[in-house]
Amino acid sequence: QGIIECRLVRSFIDCYRTRRKQNRFIQKTGIQAIVTESFVRFPDCFECGQDMESRTDLRMNLKLYGAVFVIFACTATGFYLSVSMREEVKHLRDLVKIINFMECELSYRLTPLASLCRLSAEQGESLKEVFLFFAEELDRQISPDAESCMDVALTQIRGVSQCVTTFLHELGTSFGKFDLQGQISEIKLVKERCIRSLNALETCIDLRSRNCQTIGFCIGIAMTIILL
Repeated sequence: QGIIECRLVRSFIDCYRTRRKQNRFIQKTGIQAIVTESFVRFPDCFECGQDMESRTDLRMNLKLYGAVFVIFACTATGFYLSVSMREEVKHLRDLVKIINFMECELSYRLTPLASLCRLSAEQGESLKEVFLFFAEELDRQISPDAESCMDVALTQIRGVSQCVTTFLHELGTSFGKFDLQGQISEIKLVKERCIRSLNALETCIDLRSRNCQTIGFCIGIAMTIILL
């Protein structure tokens, strides 16, 4: 009987210590857990001997979610490239219209450059901000240099392709370094290069656009197969 009483007292002491450990753990972390003498066990975690079916389902669900995300990301990238090419075509068309307007204004009206840029901004909606910034920079500087003013304007604008940026820079360099006829000749050269680039893009824009969309989707499927 004495031995039984000792065992009961020891069990009571162990239970009391375990409960104190559990209370301390909950107070410090706010996480519900089951504390035994040797370790802390979380009720929601997997244990030795537990059925692995739920864990397998969870892993498969994560793979499926990842596959959907990869396909969506690659397809979206393809559509983004397709839209970017169409935007480049639109920018080149507007730039050709603006250069034609500038050529006429310089040939017949001798409009000052800052005012010419503001008038030209109304001719091409997609490049309107570039020429407005260009005009503001020309008015701000005491001795304006058209090339540096155009470079400053280009740094303020986002979404213009590298090809169109190059043509805009060349257009900026054509002002202020030659006489009137020389400037008009330089503008015509820039316009001819723009037209050649525009024609090259327009001849295959639909095919290249579809190719970008298809390739993006196919890359997503291929990456999904590899990852799964």
